[in-house]
Amino acid sequence: MQHLQNLMSACFSELTKTTSGVFLLYLVCVKYCIPSDVTHVTRTPTSFVLTIKEKEIRQKLLNDCDRISSQGTKLEPVSDLITYRIATVPIALRTSSGSVTVDDTNLVAEIIRVTYVAPKIVRVHSKIRSGAPHCSWLARFSREQAPRPGF
Repeated sequence: MQHLQNLMSACFSELTKTTSGVFLLYLVCVKYCIPSDVTHVTRTPTSFVLTIKEKEIRQKLLNDCDRISSQGTKLEPVSDLITYRIATVPIALRTSSGSVTVDDTNLVAEIIRVTYVAPKIVRVHSKIRSGAPHCSWLARFSREQAPRPGF
């Protein structure tokens, strides 16, 4: 085991200075568990996701997150929210009384009408181009109350 730790230290010594994800993987594998406990490392736009196969080791890492955070990384439990992308929502709707701009309250009301479930968060997915007839929205639901995909 000591040989493996020395080998990993040598391999990651330069990478840990620049890549926080590699640094996190190095901390987890060498100091807190064995490398075979981490089954998958996924890069997300803002961080890295570590998939650990045993609940005891996962809980041990979360309990030791204060010691790990002192070295420049942050561990947090997985979110219980599920995100759905709602594509091609019109910017405005024409009604008999005139044009109504679609905002988050209108979209939440429509989601509740269709699914009988209120989302926790609703926000525009990206920047809206000037003159675009549609935009995409993100709706986040709690894992227990999430409607079926494609509602």
